[in-house]
Amino acid sequence: MTSYEWQPGHKYGPYIGPQYNALSYTWGRYRLTTEEIQQMPQVIAIGISGITWEVPRIHPNHFTAAEFQAAIQRAIHPIATGIQMLASMDQMQDSPSVDFLWLDIACVDQSPNSATGAAEIGRQAMIFQGADAVFVWLVGHTEVQLSSCLASLFRDADIAQKNHTTRPAHEAGQRWSGSTTDPGDTSKSNLHGDEPWLNDAITQLDLLLSDGWFSSLWTLQEAFLCSQAILISRDAETVDIFTKTLDGLFRACNILHTVCLRSIRLKLGGGCTAHPAEESLIQKSTNSGLAALAMRNPMSLYTVARYRQTTFPLDRIYGIMQVFDLRLGKAAPGAVQTDPWDLPQLQLQLGIALLEKDPTMSQLHIHATRPPVGQAWRVSDSSIVPDLVNRIPMFGTSTIFGEYRTNCHLSTKTYRSQTWGYFGGMICPLEVLQSAWKAAEQQPEYAAPLSRGIGSIQQIALDATEFILPGELSEDPPFNVPIKNGRHHQFGDQVVKMVKSQSLEVSVLYLGQFYDERRDKMDLSNRHGRFVGDKVNIGILLVRKDDVWIRQGLCIWDISPLDSRSPVWATLTCQSLDWQNQQGLFG
Repeated sequence: MTSYEWQPGHKYGPYIGPQYNALSYTWGRYRLTTEEIQQMPQVIAIGISGITWEVPRIHPNHFTAAEFQAAIQRAIHPIATGIQMLASMDQMQDSPSVDFLWLDIACVDQSPNSATGAAEIGRQAMIFQGADAVFVWLVGHTEVQLSSCLASLFRDADIAQKNHTTRPAHEAGQRWSGSTTDPGDTSKSNLHGDEPWLNDAITQLDLLLSDGWFSSLWTLQEAFLCSQAILISRDAETVDIFTKTLDGLFRACNILHTVCLRSIRLKLGGGCTAHPAEESLIQKSTNSGLAALAMRNPMSLYTVARYRQTTFPLDRIYGIMQVFDLRLGKAAPGAVQTDPWDLPQLQLQLGIALLEKDPTMSQLHIHATRPPVGQAWRVSDSSIVPDLVNRIPMFGTSTIFGEYRTNCHLSTKTYRSQTWGYFGGMICPLEVLQSAWKAAEQQPEYAAPLSRGIGSIQQIALDATEFILPGELSEDPPFNVPIKNGRHHQFGDQVVKMVKSQSLEVSVLYLGQFYDERRDKMDLSNRHGRFVGDKVNIGILLVRKDDVWIRQGLCIWDISPLDSRSPVWATLTCQSLDWQNQQGLFG
């Protein structure tokens, strides 16, 4: 096997723009140390010519050089996926092999401070998305084990969907849904915890996630970049089931996650506690990143990356930055490889880059622990993405035509030797918006959406801050509860009251709006111009203290059903005099 270095113009030695496949696997934690190499001299590395660095030797318990070679051979021979096989059973036989394979140990210079290695790290998105096919090598399972595990998970998901959901959300007209199912009959949605499919799904997830691929940080990014990747076992065989790709696994896990989450929401809304089995499945699908991968939500992916393992601390950024299409630190174009970088510097650079690239998305998280002074403007390793973000249908495939309209300007400024966020945009007191939200829900046009279980026109999710700490309110933040009894409004009122007691005021900075252009069309039958599609406004909560504003959390409100004749139309569309243009430091 020969490695050819990338050259401008997509040249690789004498070849220009060759077709290639890619292999995703994990090995860093299993690399033999110098002492282990002396103890196991019989362990050899795979042979690669054309490189200047030493190929790592891997502990044979993880995989042997012979097994590695077999996986490489499998990866250069395309295998038809279930859909392709359905279209043409002959396609698998007729598909040509490729002569090139992207393999990290052969293509990424493993030498310290390598400029070419850093450049290759910065090209991960281009590499995986440009491959003809990508293979995921799960070395922890034989083909029989992997096929059985996946078949069981798919069967469990099918049972859960048939028995505990009704119609797809897009058919039911449900708004604000990050799930693929409609609430329907709530009696079907309540789980008892002893359902056979639920306990089997937990068992199968435990087995599947025991493979090191599901705990590696680098493979989390690769899974996001190539959801159509084909699964192969340790013995280099594809699974013996119809669905052979990652996205099939993601869909099944999303169904299981959604059904359990729906049940938990209903129980919390009724004052009951969730069953441990439901919570266990939610925890596994969340911490593994499978739920975030199903949602195609890069912010969620970054916030669960802390549960993944990596050999080097800086890989906390390098191993995930490409889901945002960013090249940071030593991987940035023109970076000097000898310049020192530490993790706080990279985290700050990521925050700034996200703020510049997509101001609205950069704020779609909350801080589970109190951030350092002035740093709440950027995502951190303790951030979480609350459920309300998934109620904005911005990541699901059902809304691929939806997009943001950003209505503010976000940047950074140095203040007292620290980098703070800086905003310019429209601000309104939360108390004013609270009144408008309550009034809107009394309007006839909101009757149908509220009856479908979205619960409230608005939702709030709070940061942990000096003003409002978790547990200080009389009831938990109800992000995950489809409220019909006004708890979201009670919660908002409590926030206003608590901050007021400190002689301060909570305001909302209007970040922008999500809308779906496929359905966000003017209803020509309505002469007052009411829109009939998805339209959700997004804001962050701010409290002014001295010369700066302290971020308090997120809020969203649905204006899709809003009639232009409504007395609160101007307030909810951010056009009334209650909204004032402001600018300032925030963090």
